[in-house]
Amino acid sequence: MKLHSPGFEKGLRRKVRRAIKGSPELKREFRAARKFRKQYHITILARPLVSLGLALGILQIWEKTNHVASAFAVISLWCLVFVFLHAQRLITSLYGAADLQVFGVLPIPESTVFKWELQRFFVGTIWAFADICAAYAAIALRGEFSLTKWCAVVPLSIATWIEAIALAALCVAHFPRFPYQLASSLLILSIFVLAIARDFVGLVVVRLIDACATNLNLVLPTGWPVSLSQGLLFGDAWAALGFLVPTGVVIWSLKDSLSRLASDYLFKEKLLPEAPDLVPGISDSDLDGSSSGSERPARLGQTAIEEIVQTRKFLAPPDWGGPGWLEATFWRWCSKRERVLAEFVFPNGLAFSKGWRSIFRNLVITCVAALACGLVSPAAEMWLFGVGLFIAVCQVLAHVLATGRAFQLVPCSGVNIHLYASYPIGFCELGVFLFKYSLSQAPVVLLFSLTSSIVLFHICGLSLVLGAWAGLKVTGLLVVSRFLFLAFGFSSGTNDTSRIRVRSMLLILLAIAFGVGFAALGGASLLLPNQIAAWLCLGAAALDAYVFFRLYGWFYNRNMFDLMSLPRH
Repeated sequence: MKLHSPGFEKGLRRKVRRAIKGSPELKREFRAARKFRKQYHITILARPLVSLGLALGILQIWEKTNHVASAFAVISLWCLVFVFLHAQRLITSLYGAADLQVFGVLPIPESTVFKWELQRFFVGTIWAFADICAAYAAIALRGEFSLTKWCAVVPLSIATWIEAIALAALCVAHFPRFPYQLASSLLILSIFVLAIARDFVGLVVVRLIDACATNLNLVLPTGWPVSLSQGLLFGDAWAALGFLVPTGVVIWSLKDSLSRLASDYLFKEKLLPEAPDLVPGISDSDLDGSSSGSERPARLGQTAIEEIVQTRKFLAPPDWGGPGWLEATFWRWCSKRERVLAEFVFPNGLAFSKGWRSIFRNLVITCVAALACGLVSPAAEMWLFGVGLFIAVCQVLAHVLATGRAFQLVPCSGVNIHLYASYPIGFCELGVFLFKYSLSQAPVVLLFSLTSSIVLFHICGLSLVLGAWAGLKVTGLLVVSRFLFLAFGFSSGTNDTSRIRVRSMLLILLAIAFGVGFAALGGASLLLPNQIAAWLCLGAAALDAYVFFRLYGWFYNRNMFDLMSLPRH
């Protein structure tokens, strides 16, 4: 089954154009409708500049270090970013596409829908291929390649591109719950900060990449095809053959990963057995007949229901199964209104203690394994701890910056609106509640930051006291960054930047200015040797985030934009 017919669509467009040209009334209606449906996509103009910037960055790093391995290491890191981006895009394409709701009511098999969404995913990865081609072309120009080597650049670029896609599919197939969007956002933010503050930290980053280039290309899976390319293009073909096997294995796993995703693909509504009645103040196990499972669901009689209503027991808060110490502390801190918001934002209950136990377990395993490897190889110790710490930081951010269902987009009459916008929930009350949610986790964030920073400074041979101070500052930055992410969360469901207007440009400039200011002040608080100046920068960063949150709230509360966004096609 085909979801579309290119020939039919082409013929239909021709007939529509012919009909519009022959009718003055249709021309006027077409011009009026075009004003509202026309959208400007800056990606077409700005995205090639990213590829060009990557190529220029590779040329500069090669020129400063005089090592081609450093230039190839940049490609490895860039492909690593795209692994997380592709993984998130694959999840969104398969399970969050806007056309899935239409396919759900049409007689279309799921295998066809899977192929259709997968095709759209592959089309979206073309920009990553353009980046890789630009990177290899920069190396070819700098290395003054012959015609034979220039011909080898294209298949090597394709191999590197396919491996990044295969790694993304492998991650989604085996680790679907990992916060890929958060990890990719963190990496992109780091690249943006490095691009803005290259005059301050550029030389340090270049030296770090130059020192770790060989290990990067050896350890990272995205570095295996890069190392293969380096060996083939620079005369070390026998060493390159050693990377041919792992590269081929990863590319070959793409078929198995897609088959696994296709076998588990189900986008239609699942029919669940009828659930038993919920009795306020009584768990399901205490109900008569509930122990027999779905065959004998618990049902209350009319008299019992009338008694629950008359005694107002149905207004009792839900039983969330015994929250932990953190949840209980946060619940006591909340006001009556904020408890109602908690039930709305987190309908399944406040349960983040279990997640923090998993984070600390992973951190302890990472620290012990890294310190044990340090007895054999200091380089392996650094890399093992760095990879484990990155995964743990992504999990921490997923817990601290969680928004539940508040900013979940709901399709409504052709537009998308946030779930909170369907209810009488204000900007400030929802923002204050979510900030309290993050602030209530500050004790465990502090423990995590202190532990990880002290171990990191120990591995790097630096002062443990400085590591403790760095852990304190990182805790403060993580908590106050909630204000920035709250503003961006509200903005993701509005039309504040959907049109090119003075107000939109002003808002974009404010977001860039305050975002760069927060990153610069936060970085200064961690890097400045003078602790008084460092803590002043930390306070300024917190003030920067809070002021941006209040300024966006000023626009929001004066109805400067609608609480909806057009779905992207």
